[in-house]
Amino acid sequence: MTITRAFQLGFHFGPPVFYDGQGRLVRKDLGVTKAADLDGATIGVQSGTTGELNFADLFRKTGKKFTPVTIEDTGQFINALETGRVDAITQDSSDLVGKRTQLKKPDDYIILPERLSKEPLTPAATIAGWRSSTGRSTQPSRPRNGITSKNVDDFLESPDPAIQRFLGVDPSLAHAIGLNPTWAYNIIKTVGNLRPLGWERGYNSLWTNGRSAIFAAVPLTSSFYQWH
Repeated sequence: MTITRAFQLGFHFGPPVFYDGQGRLVRKDLGVTKAADLDGATIGVQSGTTGELNFADLFRKTGKKFTPVTIEDTGQFINALETGRVDAITQDSSDLVGKRTQLKKPDDYIILPERLSKEPLTPAATIAGWRSSTGRSTQPSRPRNGITSKNVDDFLESPDPAIQRFLGVDPSLAHAIGLNPTWAYNIIKTVGNLRPLGWERGYNSLWTNGRSAIFAAVPLTSSFYQWH
C-alpha cells in the first residue's frame, strides 16, 4: 500500500492486515550482523521499487558504500546469491523467508534482524464494498483472545459473547455485515497465525505486547449490530 498507488491507480485499500518491512538476506560466511556491516558489498535490488531507494538512503546516511545490482525479475535473486553474483539481496522480509527456503543450502544464509521500512500490506480493490468486507475478513488471521488454528474448535464452547460473535456461534454480527457466520472461524482454521508458519510476529504482535508491536485489530462491532 503506497500513496501513489492509491491516488494514481484509483485503488481502494482496506485496513492493514500485515506489517512487513524491508530486510536483507545475506551469505552467512560474510560474518555480518547488521546492515552497516555490508559496507562495500554487492547488493541485489529490484529496479524501480521503494526497496532500492530505502537501501540507497541508508548507505548515504551512514557514509557506507555498496554496489547495487539491478534485477528485474525477483525470481533471479536465488541464482544471483548462489552463483556469488551478489553478496546479499534486499526485499520485503516475508519474501526473503520464502526465498531462503528455495536455496540449495538455506542454512548458509541468514536474514538480518533490522528492518529498513514499515510496509503495511492490505487487500486492494476498485469496489469500495468489496474492500470493506475483505479488509475485515482478513483481520482474524491475528491472534485474538488466544485463538489459534489448533484450538479454535475448543473456543466454539466459550461463554464469552464477543468470542461467540467472532466465531459465528452467535450469527447476529455476521448477518449484520452480510458475511457467512463462520467467516472468521474458516480463516483461522485454514490459515492460522504467523508463528506456526515459522515467522516471528515482530511488528505484527498485538499492540499490548510492547512498544515494537503495532498491530491493533479493527473492532468487530457496529451501531447497526448494537441497536438492531
